[in-house]
Amino acid sequence: MSNISQHAIAFTPQMAEERHREALPDKMIETVNELLGIYFSGAFEYCTITQDEIVKRFCAKQGVSESVVHARNWLEIERVFNNAGWHVTFVNNPGRGRDHNPSFIFRRAEQESS
Repeated sequence: MSNISQHAIAFTPQMAEERHREALPDKMIETVNELLGIYFSGAFEYCTITQDEIVKRFCAKQGVSESVVHARNWLEIERVFNNAGWHVTFVNNPGRGRDHNPSFIFRRAEQESS
């Protein structure tokens, strides 16, 4: 005999993803938009925004700790911005001779095919 009610259903991966997008704070999107406005001039094919810069700006505005941002996966922004016409790549690999500083690379989506 099951303890699951007839009204409870397990999330599909798509449902879980949608719920996560709904839980992503608007202020996180606004923070990234502000940084895109600063760094993406269109003169270059991409811009890079560090994870640290996003987190510090967001936390200063919202009064939450960095650990809350990470625990709630609020930096999972790629799909939201990909759906808005960007191709976003998360880079967590510093490369030879560079400091480790996880970053997001934003390109116009149409440039990805060229």
